[in-house]
Amino acid sequence: MDDYLPLAYLNAWEYCPRRFYWEYVLGEMEDNAHIIIGRHIHRNINDSELIWEGNTLIRKQQWVWSDRLRVKGIIDAVEDTEGELVPLEYKKGRMANHLNDHFQLCGAAICLEEQSGRIVPYGEIFYHANRRRERVVFSQLSVL
Repeated sequence: MDDYLPLAYLNAWEYCPRRFYWEYVLGEMEDNAHIIIGRHIHRNINDSELIWEGNTLIRKQQWVWSDRLRVKGIIDAVEDTEGELVPLEYKKGRMANHLNDHFQLCGAAICLEEQSGRIVPYGEIFYHANRRRERVVFSQLSVL
């Protein structure tokens, strides 16, 4: 799996193919204010653990991969409520129409489906600046 593309780079590709090339292909990535703030926000979710909240099992830092798509990565959290799996990503910014975030979440959901054998109809993104979740519904068009 060393040659599998990390899920986070799906986000970078959709956001800016040039940036993707610099970071992934050339390995040129410097810390900036956005990266440092993102790390700070993720500090509370970067430990693998299982948590029960009511009837929902939350798996933090869920490792997933897809042999079909040749991608791999860690989903910030996966919520399992009565057999329904919901991938959850945490982002530092404000809720808006960030297709790059949706692209990454969709890739994570495909990995989760492939590994669990279950359909993942939607995922959610928690935007720290708004302190709100955005639901991203997946369709056949999302995965083509």
